[in-house]
Amino acid sequence: MSVSLQIGTSIPAFFGSCEENTAPFLLALGKQEDPEQVFVIIERQTVACRSLVKGLDLSFKLFCILDIDYPWECQNLWDFIQKFIYGLGKGKGREKSVPSVSLLINFLTPSEASC
Repeated sequence: MSVSLQIGTSIPAFFGSCEENTAPFLLALGKQEDPEQVFVIIERQTVACRSLVKGLDLSFKLFCILDIDYPWECQNLWDFIQKFIYGLGKGKGREKSVPSVSLLINFLTPSEASC
């Protein structure tokens, strides 16, 4: 989900404009390349985060702790984050990744022959 909002946007007003969503998601306010405010939103509750990376980390951990399935719209992204960044082969995502995710992980993983 991508929404353009200005700094100082009323969070309750934002909730009124979006559909019900139980999965955690990030709301970043400000410039796309350098947001000034970042929130993780889950079940219409907000948690302020110091950075986009901290928000992403919290979102991933909420998926795992609360046993929430990844939304189908971004399942491949969360599958990549789970398997490459956190190194969790099994868990919330599919046991077997789609070919594009597997190829990206293989490309980014240093081979033992080059060490």
